[in-house]
Amino acid sequence: MNAAVVETFANPPRYATFRDPVPAEGQLLVRVRAAALSNLVKGQAGGSHYSSGSELPFVPGNDGVGTLPDGRRIYFIVPSPSEPWPSGASPAPAA
Repeated sequence: MNAAVVETFANPPRYATFRDPVPAEGQLLVRVRAAALSNLVKGQAGGSHYSSGSELPFVPGNDGVGTLPDGRRIYFIVPSPSEPWPSGASPAPAA
């Protein structure tokens, strides 16, 4: 997958290829269409938020809009999809 990848906290994330996520049992793989760039995500990317962890590289983020394998659009918040996406709504303004 392509994503904004944090390789070091000294530099901003860069657009790069990253390993595809593997859903655990009972989880679904969500194709992300739009992701929020909130203060939390900025803190993760800079290493100042506790959820940044210590394992590099990683892809920061915790919520957004995506599609399920069956094509349904959803709003998700890590770790699992939470709400169906309203029909006809644009993903970018909502995220």
